[in-house]
Amino acid sequence: MQWTDVMLITPDTLKITCFNKDLVVLDLLKDEYTVLENIADSFLTFQIPNPDVEAFLNGEKNCRYLQADSHNDPESFLEVRWMKPQVRIKHSSALARISALRAMLYCRHGLNHGGLIALKRQFCESQTIGCATKITPEVDIRIKKEIAALNSIFDLIDHDNPCLVYSCALKQRLISRKIGATLVIGVRTRPFYSHAWVEVDSTVVSDDPDLRKKTSVILEC
Repeated sequence: MQWTDVMLITPDTLKITCFNKDLVVLDLLKDEYTVLENIADSFLTFQIPNPDVEAFLNGEKNCRYLQADSHNDPESFLEVRWMKPQVRIKHSSALARISALRAMLYCRHGLNHGGLIALKRQFCESQTIGCATKITPEVDIRIKKEIAALNSIFDLIDHDNPCLVYSCALKQRLISRKIGATLVIGVRTRPFYSHAWVEVDSTVVSDDPDLRKKTSVILEC
């Protein structure tokens, strides 16, 4: 194996990133995160092999290599309970609320029964031909209308992972409205934290605009 300043590229069912000195592994088949602490520098940057880590990543998990992210301020992210994104539009039509509710229930059911791998495959198969890829004033209004509709019904349903279910439903609704959207999952460590959000035109539309600076992205779909 040739050691370079890289990160691991993984099989389709495995995603890996690093946050500060830790590697984070997301197994989509098991819906399971693994944090390997204090090995990012030695294993990746300084090219010092760790047999146990190598066996886990390169052997058991069948990985290869990818450029690593870097974060220099592990204390910059305030851990708070996730809140729905706020928009000025407060009222949605009955049809918009029904559509939002169906999307929310569909995404929750898919995550509960198929996990992240089913979610990834579903979104990979989504038809994005003809979708808007830039946030024009007209697209911005359409995005805010979908957020308002989801907000109006979100608290009616129990959620084990609210930011993930919300983001899945928002992406689904935006794609149905011909707006190209990306679901993103980022992670931090110590304590471990995962968070999901939606981007359009490489811009966060449902959360803190600086999330990519505060987390390491482990999944995009």
